[in-house]
Amino acid sequence: KTLRDGDGSIASEYSETAVDDMFGSVGRTIFTLFKSITGGVIWGEAAELLTAMPGIYLAMFITYITITILSMLNIITGIFVDASIMSGKHDRDQMMEYERRLSESHASHLREVFQELDGDNSGSIPLDEFEVFLKDENVKSYLHSLKLDTSDATKLFDLIDQDGSGEIFLDEFV
Repeated sequence: KTLRDGDGSIASEYSETAVDDMFGSVGRTIFTLFKSITGGVIWGEAAELLTAMPGIYLAMFITYITITILSMLNIITGIFVDASIMSGKHDRDQMMEYERRLSESHASHLREVFQELDGDNSGSIPLDEFEVFLKDENVKSYLHSLKLDTSDATKLFDLIDQDGSGEIFLDEFV
Protein backbone atom coordinates (compact mmCIF):
# COMPACT_ATOMS: atom_id res chain seq x y z
CA LYS A 1 0.00 0.00 0.00
CA THR A 2 1.83 3.11 -1.22
CA LEU A 3 0.57 6.65 -0.91
CA ARG A 4 1.78 9.40 -3.15
CA ASP A 5 2.03 13.10 -2.37
CA GLY A 6 0.32 15.68 -4.58
CA ASP A 7 3.51 16.01 -6.67
CA GLY A 8 3.70 12.24 -7.30
CA SER A 9 6.51 11.39 -4.87
CA ILE A 10 6.04 8.58 -2.41
CA ALA A 11 4.71 9.72 0.97
CA SER A 12 6.41 8.73 4.20
CA GLU A 13 5.34 5.80 6.39
CA TYR A 14 4.28 8.29 9.08
CA SER A 15 1.86 9.93 6.65
CA GLU A 16 0.46 6.57 5.61
CA THR A 17 -0.11 5.54 9.22
CA ALA A 18 -1.63 8.90 10.14
CA VAL A 19 -3.90 8.88 7.07
CA ASP A 20 -4.96 5.33 7.93
CA ASP A 21 -5.63 6.32 11.55
CA MET A 22 -7.84 9.23 10.52
CA PHE A 23 -9.35 8.10 7.22
CA GLY A 24 -8.73 4.32 7.05
CA SER A 25 -12.43 3.35 7.19
CA VAL A 26 -15.82 4.96 6.85
CA GLY A 27 -16.21 5.02 10.63
CA ARG A 28 -12.80 6.62 11.17
CA THR A 29 -13.49 9.17 8.44
CA ILE A 30 -16.82 10.15 9.98
CA PHE A 31 -15.18 10.39 13.39
CA THR A 32 -12.38 12.58 11.95
CA LEU A 33 -14.94 14.81 10.24
CA PHE A 34 -16.82 15.14 13.54
CA LYS A 35 -13.64 15.94 15.45
CA SER A 36 -12.65 18.47 12.78
CA ILE A 37 -15.79 20.56 13.27
CA THR A 38 -16.03 20.22 17.06
CA GLY A 39 -12.43 21.02 17.95
CA GLY A 40 -11.32 17.46 18.73
CA VAL A 41 -8.66 17.80 16.06
CA ILE A 42 -7.45 20.84 14.18
CA TRP A 43 -8.99 20.51 10.74
CA GLY A 44 -5.87 21.93 9.07
CA GLU A 45 -3.84 18.97 10.33
CA ALA A 46 -6.40 16.51 8.95
CA ALA A 47 -6.40 18.41 5.65
CA GLU A 48 -2.57 18.27 5.56
CA LEU A 49 -2.72 14.48 5.69
CA LEU A 50 -5.05 14.44 2.70
CA THR A 51 -2.45 16.18 0.53
CA ALA A 52 -0.80 12.78 0.14
CA MET A 53 -3.92 11.50 -1.60
CA PRO A 54 -5.63 12.53 -4.85
CA GLY A 55 -6.77 16.18 -4.74
CA ILE A 56 -10.48 15.37 -4.83
CA TYR A 57 -10.30 14.12 -1.21
CA LEU A 58 -8.81 17.38 0.02
CA ALA A 59 -11.38 19.36 -1.99
CA MET A 60 -14.25 17.30 -0.53
CA PHE A 61 -12.86 17.72 3.01
CA ILE A 62 -12.52 21.51 2.66
CA THR A 63 -16.00 21.70 1.10
CA TYR A 64 -17.39 19.75 4.08
CA ILE A 65 -15.70 22.07 6.59
CA THR A 66 -16.85 25.18 4.70
CA ILE A 67 -20.48 24.06 4.41
CA THR A 68 -20.57 23.01 8.06
CA ILE A 69 -19.11 26.29 9.33
CA LEU A 70 -21.40 28.38 7.13
CA SER A 71 -24.40 26.34 8.29
CA MET A 72 -23.52 26.92 11.94
CA LEU A 73 -23.01 30.64 11.29
CA ASN A 74 -26.38 30.76 9.55
CA ILE A 75 -28.08 29.15 12.55
CA ILE A 76 -26.37 31.52 14.98
CA THR A 77 -27.31 34.52 12.84
CA GLY A 78 -30.91 33.27 12.75
CA ILE A 79 -30.98 33.09 16.53
CA PHE A 80 -29.73 36.67 16.86
CA VAL A 81 -32.16 37.96 14.23
CA ASP A 82 -35.06 36.19 15.94
CA ALA A 83 -34.02 37.64 19.31
CA SER A 84 -33.85 41.12 17.75
CA ILE A 85 -37.30 40.76 16.20
CA MET A 86 -38.75 39.59 19.50
CA SER A 87 -37.08 42.49 21.30
CA GLY A 88 -38.50 44.93 18.77
CA LYS A 89 -41.96 43.42 19.16
CA HIS A 90 -41.65 43.73 22.94
CA ASP A 91 -40.60 47.38 22.57
CA ARG A 92 -43.53 48.01 20.23
CA ASP A 93 -45.91 46.41 22.75
CA GLN A 94 -44.48 48.57 25.51
CA MET A 95 -44.90 51.71 23.40
CA MET A 96 -48.52 50.80 22.64
CA GLU A 97 -49.17 50.21 26.34
CA TYR A 98 -47.52 53.54 27.19
CA GLU A 99 -49.65 55.37 24.60
CA ARG A 100 -52.81 53.71 25.94
CA ARG A 101 -51.98 54.76 29.51
CA LEU A 102 -51.16 58.27 28.34
CA SER A 103 -54.51 58.52 26.55
CA GLU A 104 -56.32 57.29 29.65
CA SER A 105 -54.45 59.83 31.75
CA HIS A 106 -55.34 62.67 29.38
CA ALA A 107 -58.98 61.58 29.36
CA SER A 108 -59.04 61.53 33.16
CA HIS A 109 -57.51 65.00 33.34
CA LEU A 110 -59.93 66.32 30.72
CA ARG A 111 -62.85 64.96 32.78
CA GLU A 112 -61.50 66.88 35.80
CA VAL A 113 -61.13 70.03 33.70
CA PHE A 114 -64.69 69.57 32.43
CA GLN A 115 -65.99 69.27 35.99
CA GLU A 116 -64.20 72.54 36.85
CA LEU A 117 -65.55 74.25 33.72
CA ASP A 118 -69.08 73.11 34.45
CA GLY A 119 -69.55 75.45 37.40
CA ASP A 120 -73.33 74.95 37.60
CA ASN A 121 -73.07 71.10 37.32
CA SER A 122 -75.47 71.08 34.38
CA GLY A 123 -73.43 68.50 32.47
CA SER A 124 -72.72 70.99 29.70
CA ILE A 125 -70.59 74.08 29.18
CA PRO A 126 -71.95 77.06 27.23
CA LEU A 127 -69.61 79.41 25.35
CA ASP A 128 -69.64 82.12 28.03
CA GLU A 129 -68.47 79.69 30.79
CA PHE A 130 -65.85 78.33 28.39
CA GLU A 131 -64.44 81.80 27.60
CA VAL A 132 -64.19 82.69 31.30
CA PHE A 133 -62.40 79.49 32.09
CA LEU A 134 -59.88 79.91 29.24
CA LYS A 135 -58.63 83.10 30.90
CA ASP A 136 -57.18 81.01 33.75
CA GLU A 137 -53.40 80.57 33.21
CA ASN A 138 -53.42 76.99 34.58
CA VAL A 139 -56.06 75.98 32.07
CA LYS A 140 -54.18 77.67 29.24
CA SER A 141 -50.97 75.87 30.23
CA TYR A 142 -52.69 72.51 30.41
CA LEU A 143 -54.42 72.91 27.06
CA HIS A 144 -51.15 74.09 25.49
CA SER A 145 -49.47 70.92 26.82
CA LEU A 146 -52.11 68.99 24.87
CA LYS A 147 -51.14 71.07 21.82
CA LEU A 148 -54.46 72.96 21.79
CA ASP A 149 -54.40 76.62 20.73
CA THR A 150 -56.43 78.70 23.19
CA SER A 151 -55.92 82.08 21.49
CA ASP A 152 -59.34 81.98 19.80
CA ALA A 153 -61.89 80.72 22.34
CA THR A 154 -64.81 80.76 19.92
CA LYS A 155 -62.95 78.73 17.30
CA LEU A 156 -61.79 76.20 19.91
CA PHE A 157 -65.32 76.00 21.30
CA ASP A 158 -66.74 75.33 17.82
CA LEU A 159 -64.16 72.60 17.22
CA ILE A 160 -65.07 70.85 20.47
CA ASP A 161 -68.86 71.34 20.04
CA GLN A 162 -69.25 68.53 17.51
CA ASP A 163 -73.05 68.53 17.38
CA GLY A 164 -73.30 72.33 17.00
CA SER A 165 -75.67 72.65 19.97
CA GLY A 166 -73.89 75.69 21.41
CA GLU A 167 -72.87 73.70 24.46
CA ILE A 168 -70.04 71.27 25.09
CA PHE A 169 -70.97 67.97 26.70
CA LEU A 170 -68.53 65.65 28.52
CA ASP A 171 -68.31 63.11 25.67
CA GLU A 172 -67.47 65.93 23.21
CA PHE A 173 -64.90 67.45 25.53
CA VAL A 174 -63.04 64.21 26.23
